[in-house]
Amino acid sequence: MTTTTKKSLIAILMLVFVFVCCFTAIGASADDLEFAGKAGFEKYVTEQIKDAGITADNIFSAAHPDYAKKVHKAIDLYTALGNDDKAALSADVKATYEAIQKASAEPFAVESYVVSILYDKLNNYDGERFYLSDEATLDTYYAKYEGLTAEAKAWVENLPENAFDNFAKAYARLAELKAKLQAAIDAIDAIVEYNNEIVLASEDSIDAAFDAMYDIYDTDFLADEFAEEWALVTNLDDYHDAVEALANQYAKAAAVEETIANVYASVEEGVVYYTKLADIEDARAD
Repeated sequence: MTTTTKKSLIAILMLVFVFVCCFTAIGASADDLEFAGKAGFEKYVTEQIKDAGITADNIFSAAHPDYAKKVHKAIDLYTALGNDDKAALSADVKATYEAIQKASAEPFAVESYVVSILYDKLNNYDGERFYLSDEATLDTYYAKYEGLTAEAKAWVENLPENAFDNFAKAYARLAELKAKLQAAIDAIDAIVEYNNEIVLASEDSIDAAFDAMYDIYDTDFLADEFAEEWALVTNLDDYHDAVEALANQYAKAAAVEETIANVYASVEEGVVYYTKLADIEDARAD
């Protein structure tokens, strides 16, 4: 096979590849094109919702597992419409859509939370994290679930990939975090003082308090990422005060060491000893 023939063959194969890709893309989007725009949306609601017998009462019926998917599709199509198209929808289509949208809003909100938001947080996906401060949101969505109809509850409980289990996992994670939070608070309370003052010997207990806070999320709890969490450590100010006091003690110790060094230097140089008595007394006082 000559070089020219090889180049021609490669060019033909490339053209075939491009044609196949374009054909596949067109085929995959055919359904979307059919129901795109105002006319497409009205056709979808009429044929796939109303004529198919989907109503606000049976969206989550176990006998019709495809109904919820079709309603999802209708919501996506409606969301893609411009404001003018939405305003121009026929009264019948609009009424049908609004009824199913209202009936599916809470179940779909719970679905979105457990499938996407909660999953990402529990698995640290894309930098997300489940925080202690997520408790209120978790409780809100669990309350939404509790308020669903029996059919909608069953639908949520049977979401693919055991997504509903994320509720139980989140509450278990929350319990772990609360236990670690309490351990951090206790560690701060246990910071050692002598005569109600922080001294150099307090350092180990201060480090232990830092480590206990670190253990909450296995990273530096005092980083800005956790600013909203700081208020949960009710005695965090005590920790900061202890750190500052320890720094002051180290500064005093350094000053004392410098004074004593100067005294010994003077003695070694033959300076009369009593001239340094005041310095020695100051060092003892510190």
